[in-house]
Amino acid sequence: MPTIDRSLPNRRLRRVLLAAQEVMGRNGLNATLKLAGLSRYANAFPPDNRALEINASEYAALNRAIELQFGSSARGQLGRIGQATFRQILAADKGTWRSLAFINRILPPRQRLRRALEQLAKHLAEPDGKVGVYSDDQRLLFVDEAGDSTFGRERAAEMCWLTIGQLQECVSWVTTDAYEISEVACKAKGDASCKFEIVQV
Repeated sequence: MPTIDRSLPNRRLRRVLLAAQEVMGRNGLNATLKLAGLSRYANAFPPDNRALEINASEYAALNRAIELQFGSSARGQLGRIGQATFRQILAADKGTWRSLAFINRILPPRQRLRRALEQLAKHLAEPDGKVGVYSDDQRLLFVDEAGDSTFGRERAAEMCWLTIGQLQECVSWVTTDAYEISEVACKAKGDASCKFEIVQV
């Protein structure tokens, strides 16, 4: 479980809130924000900048509120919000992702996927987190040592479903090939990092 409530850029939470509004509707999101103790964002999302005015604890509180709100269906809801979050990332930083897509045209599929995942890792790492992509012969590993959604939380099972949604949408953006994505370690369980396995099926 993370012990430092690290600061996050405004744009990180803004992307997630825009995605949650897309999936849940404005009223649904406002109910979630109230439950999370984040009602100040009900009428004004954080600005679209890198100013460090958000904390990991707030990001974790939003995830927890969605889990409380949706119970057994929270995993699917957070996954959909994660997918929509990746689309928000694409829309907000079109130049970077278009350049990546252009360069990717000349690269082998596995290398294209790794480069896209590394770009997503940079976004999640801001400003000082350690998020990386590693590989062996069979799989890619997306390793998040920050684990912002787990701050202050303890669970017996993996719980980073919003991140899984982002990874799923990132993979779909790169390729039409089928990949299975699973969380194999989680800081909420006491693991050193939140680790996601990406395997072609």
